[in-house]
Amino acid sequence: SKSESFNRYERLLNFLKIKKISKKNIFKKCLDVGCGFGVYAYFLRKISTEVEGNDLHNNAKYLSKYGIKFLNKDFFLLKNKYSLITSNFIAEHLEDPMIFVKKSYDLLYKKGILYIEVPSDKAFKYQKKNHDVFNSTHNFIFSKNTLKYMMEKNNFKILKFDQGLNKRNYYYISVYGQKI
Repeated sequence: SKSESFNRYERLLNFLKIKKISKKNIFKKCLDVGCGFGVYAYFLRKISTEVEGNDLHNNAKYLSKYGIKFLNKDFFLLKNKYSLITSNFIAEHLEDPMIFVKKSYDLLYKKGILYIEVPSDKAFKYQKKNHDVFNSTHNFIFSKNTLKYMMEKNNFKILKFDQGLNKRNYYYISVYGQKI
């Protein structure tokens, strides 16, 4: 069976195809924020010549053997520019996700894309109260409205929302936003 990261990668490719967005431009230089072990960065590397994975943990230092640069530092200290920034199940852990969205905007090239995937507020309706989505490390659970607000407040053009149930049995919501 396909991994959660592979399913996410397929959704990204399908989104680009539907929106008729050039893969060449979007995959010019990619950053996966909170890359963990680097599985999603690995999939991005299949189509991009320049991929960086960022995480505060040192779990993905081996990525260089796959042509992926690992940045073991605070995201807010990064200065490089990117055509695509992805963040999967990270924003819910932050103290202020709005600052993350603003910093992402600053790091993107014009017309660059920010992809954020987070736990969905559907969890309140469909998950049991003891489900992991409600664990104490999650400061936020997002709705379409909260994502829309964060993106528009930081001058992103919203290209698409997506939602569903992932392999870990989490209801997710995601947004594709473009720097204008």
